[in-house]
Amino acid sequence: MKINIFPAICLFLLSLMFFGLNLNAQTDTSFLVHYGKESLNISSLLEELSKQTNSKFSYNPKKIPLETEVGKWEREMSLGQVLNSLHMYGIEYRLMEDHIVLRYKPGLLIKDSKVKVYTISGFVTDRSTGEALIAATVALEGKNLGTISNGYGFYSLSLDKGEYELFVSYVGLKTIKQKIILQADTVIDFKLEAAVADFEEVVIISDELSRINDNSVSGSTVLNVTSIKKSPGFLGEADVIKSLQSVPGINFYNDGSTIFHVRGGDRDQNLILIDEAPVYNPAHMLGIFSVFTPGSLNSVNIYKGDMPSSFGGRLSSVIDIKTKEGNNKKLSFSGAISPVATSLSLEGPVFQKKSSFYLSGRRSHLKWLLGNDGETLSELYFSDFNFKYNYRLNESNRLFLSLYAGKDKMRNRESFLKSSGISWKNFAGTLRWNHLFGDKLFMNNSFIASNYNYDLFTSYELNNRWNSQISLFAFKSDFSYYISPKSTLKFGIFLGDHQYFPGNFLSGDNLDPLVPGVPDKRSNESSIYLNHEFWLSEKLVLRYGFRLTSWKNKGETYEFEYNNEYQPVDTFYYAGNVVYNKFFSFEPRMSLNWFMNNSLSFKMAFARNSQFEYLITNSVSPFTSLEVWLPAGPNIKPMFSDQITSGFTWKSKDLPLYFSFEGFYKIMYNYISYADHAYMLFNPHVESELRFGKGKAFGAEFLIKKTEGRLNGWMSYTRSRSLLKISGINSLNYFPARYDRPNSFDLNISYRLKTRWSIGANFIYSSGNPVTTPTGYYFYNNYQVPFYEERNNDRLPNYHRLDLSTEIQLNKLNSKNEHKLLISIFNIYNRQNPFNINFNKIVDESGNLLVPLDHSEPPELQPSVMYLYGFIPSISYQFSF
Repeated sequence: MKINIFPAICLFLLSLMFFGLNLNAQTDTSFLVHYGKESLNISSLLEELSKQTNSKFSYNPKKIPLETEVGKWEREMSLGQVLNSLHMYGIEYRLMEDHIVLRYKPGLLIKDSKVKVYTISGFVTDRSTGEALIAATVALEGKNLGTISNGYGFYSLSLDKGEYELFVSYVGLKTIKQKIILQADTVIDFKLEAAVADFEEVVIISDELSRINDNSVSGSTVLNVTSIKKSPGFLGEADVIKSLQSVPGINFYNDGSTIFHVRGGDRDQNLILIDEAPVYNPAHMLGIFSVFTPGSLNSVNIYKGDMPSSFGGRLSSVIDIKTKEGNNKKLSFSGAISPVATSLSLEGPVFQKKSSFYLSGRRSHLKWLLGNDGETLSELYFSDFNFKYNYRLNESNRLFLSLYAGKDKMRNRESFLKSSGISWKNFAGTLRWNHLFGDKLFMNNSFIASNYNYDLFTSYELNNRWNSQISLFAFKSDFSYYISPKSTLKFGIFLGDHQYFPGNFLSGDNLDPLVPGVPDKRSNESSIYLNHEFWLSEKLVLRYGFRLTSWKNKGETYEFEYNNEYQPVDTFYYAGNVVYNKFFSFEPRMSLNWFMNNSLSFKMAFARNSQFEYLITNSVSPFTSLEVWLPAGPNIKPMFSDQITSGFTWKSKDLPLYFSFEGFYKIMYNYISYADHAYMLFNPHVESELRFGKGKAFGAEFLIKKTEGRLNGWMSYTRSRSLLKISGINSLNYFPARYDRPNSFDLNISYRLKTRWSIGANFIYSSGNPVTTPTGYYFYNNYQVPFYEERNNDRLPNYHRLDLSTEIQLNKLNSKNEHKLLISIFNIYNRQNPFNINFNKIVDESGNLLVPLDHSEPPELQPSVMYLYGFIPSISYQFSF
């Protein structure tokens, strides 16, 4: 069964188009106006507004106080906001076709005379492109009062009437300082400019340094998109997912893999979002590359501790990725060329100051790298497509349409008439509507669709394949209420329909009758959530909230009942749309942040999270996609986790240094593992192979950062453990998870040699992954058989490597066009880091490892390891016009 979202999207678009047309049929109050005089009376103000906007005003001059003087504003404002400010003089307005009718109402004077708090609101954008700046700081100079722009660049700040100095900052851009006289609700849109790289001035101001007094979210990190593009990429391809390895508490499985684990959680416990839509498989080429093109990114936010209650469904982390909206100033063309792939993008305005678009594509060219080894491969590639369109209906309403599509395909020709291979596709799409209810309440409604489809072909010609899918169609309504600078309330709802196709063998479009079938699954999710951030004082901020979720399993499907020996004893059939099982979860969370002074702050947090869908695979290889997703149900209980975190941050007053420490302790309930030698493929009773238990993870994370001057970088170290206790495994004793790495160290350094030339180095060290090794051998029919006593009883050698890179900017500074070369060397000292170990080979007379064929005498088996990559140089070229 497939989800048809086309009618819903069409209905939504038509309704919003009708709404927008009705609004635009009247005078456009979103028109921006400005004047620089010290003072004007109301009569002169109306004349000035009429000149700038071609608006027609109608009023009774005997009743309107035309000689009353009004103040001035120093930034451009919308026509609607200027007219709203006249309330303080007893004047209200109405739109009548192409006229603006003014009326005098003395009652407004009485009302406004009591109002002493006014609101500054607006959007923070990049001046050169018009892109929204997410998580920009808008704060008062010298005070612990401020706010952060949301995921669309909107901010709101309510203050007492008076004179203030605002500063607006964002990583890598010049800080704006603005004096304002606040005597009415005011709209100010801030447009930040790029910082000019110079040896004697600050090149980049880190997010943490600029926002240390504003961030109360424990375990959150913002990745610098510019740094991602510069990072040493595997075969020249920079990768946002692999850039996560620099974040304390995040470990990768091994070389070349996009599989990562956060604070002791498994890989499926990470929620990866692109413009609010989940991506179930973020990997290309069996995990070697990720699906996110660096050039398409606007922001990357990581939550690994106190996750906001607006995100749900995962235990360990949220990777919230926002893509570019498109340059609304001019048409721009950019791209990147590497040995692996070519990516191109086009962006620009559609209607000036009203709408813009962003379009990008990436296609790999891998076959030439394989040389003669790729002769049997008729197809080998991956591709990505990103599209985003935004339209500003008026000052209070905006529409966004975001689409992502990715594909991998490998086709191996075995003969002239037969070819086999693999193929998988990702799709993620969102249709969003932003609406401003005044200047304090922001709403975002989203329709979300996502699909992951995997095929393992035994015959492309006959279309014979093993197929697995997971789909989501959801609606999310999210509200942000900026009550005051000391109080922000966020709340909303989430409604989702999940469908699971756990893996069946198809001949054409029909199930193969000779292969056991696995029943499809369907679940409905309904959630409400709330989060309140409240400043108890200038130095103490409290953040608390909850998420309440209802999870329902629905037919049409089959469910099996198992006995204590995990054997099926009964089968139940449920008709379409019949609810046959329910779960409820309540997830509270709370954090407290104490700013001891401008340099030192302490934080602690508690959070409960729940998870209702799981990636089922017992493979320890990072290069497999033979995976299926299953929902919680009668035989699989939801997973829960309780996590406590505590730590502090410190920045030097005299040196550009930032230091943070955070400790965590997490307990996971109903943790899923697998029986020994579990049979997962073509198994309708796959649930009988699952084993459940408890997991615990704990550790300490350290980070020191320097982000100013010619030499900058960071160093991080994590000491942690992840232990499991599973029913029927290891005699119910704790054992290390396969991703347990007690020590993890990362050092990243960048040095600017000249204005247009910089070099960088990245060193990584971590403990080896746990593996299960034999504790002895026995012989059976002249075969030497390894005997395993405990799971994950040994470890691979410690992992370490050093990467080097250099960036050369070919164009002159402040040039309209950009050209860059990035040269990198992966694993410069050719470290052979093993990712797998086997016990099935012997050593021949020449010292070569071979799988024995002759078992007439018991062979003497020797352990052997496999590694993937050694010394790999690469070069890539980036350009922008």
